[in-house]
Order: sequence, then C-alpha cells, then structure tokens
Amino acid sequence: MAVVLLIEDSDEFASIVRETLRRINVEVIHARDGHTGRQMLLDYRPGVILLDIGLPDMSGWNVLDWFKAEFEQMNPEERPRIIVLTAYNDAANRLVGKLQEVYRFLVKTTTPLELQQIVREALGD
Repeated sequence: MAVVLLIEDSDEFASIVRETLRRINVEVIHARDGHTGRQMLLDYRPGVILLDIGLPDMSGWNVLDWFKAEFEQMNPEERPRIIVLTAYNDAANRLVGKLQEVYRFLVKTTTPLELQQIVREALGD
C-alpha cells in the first residue's frame, strides 16, 4: 500500500483526506505540525507529501526547505513528490510554489476525485 504523509493542523480536514485516499488504497499518516512532519518523513519514507502552508509551529515553506536539504541525501527515485494543499490561493504563494518546484499546488476546495487523481499521478499509478 502506498503511503502519503499529510502535514496539516486541522484534524477535521485530515480525516477527510484520509478517507478520500483510503478509497484508492493509499495509507495516510498525519502530522499536525512541521516538526512532527519532518520526523515522519525520515521514519516512513512516503511516496507523496501533502503539505499545508499554514502550520502552527512554522511555515510550510520552511518545512519544504528542510525537506529539500534531506532529499539531497536520497536517490532521486526515493524522493517524495510534494503537493501543497492549502487555503492560501493568493498569487504570492502560488509563485513560491512554482519557484520551489512543488509537484502541484492545490487549494483546499479541490474535490475528492481531483485529489485522488493527482495523488495517483504523483505516486506513478
């Protein structure tokens, strides 16, 4: 079963994502903050990371900077794809996402079917 790491401070939204991806046989592990997410990356080696920008302990962009440093030590095929999943739909954050070369930038209004399709693509299914 594929593993996706969700870094998201809302337990309610995390439950929705978990159920949505369970339907396509994807296991979701959930971190409520950036520090926990960083540790879970090392412990679980997920294929995809769903990253919120507004986290309680740090910005999602700071988490991404740490991930990129960690990715340098991984083989390219081991590196998870980063999908930003956020409520921030402003041009500045979209630009940062593009400059950070994230796989996709999604707004939390994305439908469950769209999320399933994008995660499948990111996992190479």
